Amino acid sequence: WQAKGYDIALHGYSHVYTNKKPGIVGITRQSEFVGLDEGKQVEKIGGGLKIFGENGIKTGIWIAPSHSFDYTTIKVLKAHGISYISDGFGQSLFKFKGMTWVPCQIWSRVLPMNRAGVYTVCYHHSTWTENDLKNFEYDIMHFHKQITSFTNVVETYPIVEGRPWRHIYEVYKRKLKNIVKTIMLR
Repeated sequence: WQAKGYDIALHGYSHVYTNKKPGIVGITRQSEFVGLDEGKQVEKIGGGLKIFGENGIKTGIWIAPSHSFDYTTIKVLKAHGISYISDGFGQSLFKFKGMTWVPCQIWSRVLPMNRAGVYTVCYHHSTWTENDLKNFEYDIMHFHKQITSFTNVVETYPIVEGRPWRHIYEVYKRKLKNIVKTIMLR
């Protein structure tokens, strides 16, 4: 697939969760990496890249299982030549801890966005039903003009310094709490 121009990212090693720690991004409470010592993380990330290499795949992109990893993970990724993380919240690419982050804030479906920015989608096709495949086909047909490659995104869009997802996460969390309060008051 890389020969056809597709970008392929490392998505952990076994996708088996070792604990219930949320990690840096703080979305979920399950992780394959958070809290593991550097040696164990080197084994996992190095092992995943070894499998890629045996199959002729090279990557510089990381997408964490369950959006959960820690600062040790970032250190190990950098040591293994990974320079991009697709995770976190935001409408633009950002630099943090020496890595370029491409926000990944949509799961399972492409949704029309009413604000400018970069929105990535993480599809877990290994668990798809027939209906999921139909939704994917629909999304491709309706949003194909807005879909581009990871490489094109990192080569085209500006990169800001900092960690914007924390602010955006807090804003969405407050909005969600207000919506829940409104529903409960009715």
